[in-house]
Amino acid sequence: MLNLPKKIYFMQANLIKKNFFINNFYLFNNKICEFFLLDGPPFANGDFHIGHILNKTIKDILIKIFYLNNITLLSNNGSDCHGLPIEQSNKINNFFFLNCRNFVCKNIQLQKKNLINFFF
Repeated sequence: MLNLPKKIYFMQANLIKKNFFINNFYLFNNKICEFFLLDGPPFANGDFHIGHILNKTIKDILIKIFYLNNITLLSNNGSDCHGLPIEQSNKINNFFFLNCRNFVCKNIQLQKKNLINFFF
């Protein structure tokens, strides 16, 4: 039987009003956000590789094209922490979910460090 977490996350319709950085960014530019780009993956299930560089480069070019055309675009970095590749990389034992969480956290930190090394 599948043992999934029980926490429920509710949608936040007024997130831009609550988030200080986002709110001030758009007040400063005096524009309404026209597009939103969620920059994630990379998946947090392995080390940083050339595919991540290609992904980041394409998204970076897209963001710059939008800004050069005076189109407001909110970009948010993140990691895709879906379960199947992570679960397959960890053996099922008494500490399965703790191992998965540690595995994801370790890979997110490793990818952030490598991303800085690649000047993104």
